Amino acid sequence: MLTSTGSLYAAAQGRIAEGRDPREVLSARLTESRRLGGFLTLTLKGPDLPGVADALAARYDAVGVSLGAVFLDALRELAEEQSVRWQALLKADAKFTATGTLGAALASYTRLAAERVRRRVVDVAEGAGPRSVVLLHEAGLITRCWDAGGRELLAGLQQAARRPADTPHGLWLLLPTEDPRATPTLDGRTVEVVDRATEWEVLDGLFLKSLRAL
Repeated sequence: MLTSTGSLYAAAQGRIAEGRDPREVLSARLTESRRLGGFLTLTLKGPDLPGVADALAARYDAVGVSLGAVFLDALRELAEEQSVRWQALLKADAKFTATGTLGAALASYTRLAAERVRRRVVDVAEGAGPRSVVLLHEAGLITRCWDAGGRELLAGLQQAARRPADTPHGLWLLLPTEDPRATPTLDGRTVEVVDRATEWEVLDGLFLKSLRAL
């Protein structure tokens, strides 16, 4: 077994010499995924996350979307439209944290926000072109309302990407995790992967180093 970074690099160099550079193999798989569209989960170790979303978007011509930021914007807009103080929503969220029970009023807002976020992701994809790929990152916030819009938001976007006639053409989900080779989860919530061979790639340290070097 390879047990050190030096051994990993030595093995990689050997595969390069044989024409089987694993970094190039993974890059080719991502390029093909972008062409074909559909849903793709990208897992990596949490400490490796900084800068990866921007680097992936630039390298593979994807459109990066911070799901958490868009979700918060949607909540703030809803609060303003309905003349609800933002602090009131924060107080309701704090109560949810303390009790584990999502209040009916806050749940109503999160469901409305989730639907608004879904439409915005679709709008971003349409604005980027008919065969564009949306790269979702910073997605953990939606697990706060998993049973009140969060699950439906992610599942709806996944299903749309899996249907060739729908938008987005491609949907990539960047997931930092403790063990990138374990079943993909989003803050403890299992992410549906229909076919591991086509809907899941592990971004290892060697690939990420080459990605940042571009």
